[in-house]
Amino acid sequence: MPQNNIEGSRQEKLVSFDGRSLSLEQVEAVVRYNSKAELASHARNLVKDSAETILYTAASLTLENQALAIPDNLPSIPTSAGQEDQNANATTATRHLTEVISNLSRIRAIEFLAAAQVLDPQAKAALGTTTVHTMISELVPFRAEDYPLAAVIETVTELVRSGDLVKYVNLALSE
Repeated sequence: MPQNNIEGSRQEKLVSFDGRSLSLEQVEAVVRYNSKAELASHARNLVKDSAETILYTAASLTLENQALAIPDNLPSIPTSAGQEDQNANATTATRHLTEVISNLSRIRAIEFLAAAQVLDPQAKAALGTTTVHTMISELVPFRAEDYPLAAVIETVTELVRSGDLVKYVNLALSE
């Protein structure tokens, strides 16, 4: 049985979900440390069409973040009658950073949705994993058929952004 992998330093982890379990360490790596998350190849085969489609959305958001990460002082124009040849473009940089943070929350939400879709609720899982799966399943019940996911993604994104996901896992683990 494949293992969930977490590689690299605390800041540069790759979290690979096997589709059978989700550990608190994986949730924490993604939510707290912005680790990259992916589904293992066999887990992707388990995901239904709608869940597979959202992984393409996550990939698209990742590419958008790459474009937004280009330094904002590169596109610059001379100002002050030619005395200033470089502008920091701080307003643009702030807007881009805000978009990147928003995209990261969506990417995390999409990965949690996809993992919840393939996790077998009957499988024995750790308490943190069960808590996350229960929370997402209550918000978004499993559906085998394809359906529009924009509202679903936003619902789980808000759960990620609010920090409630981590709070509920910590609460469950402290009981």
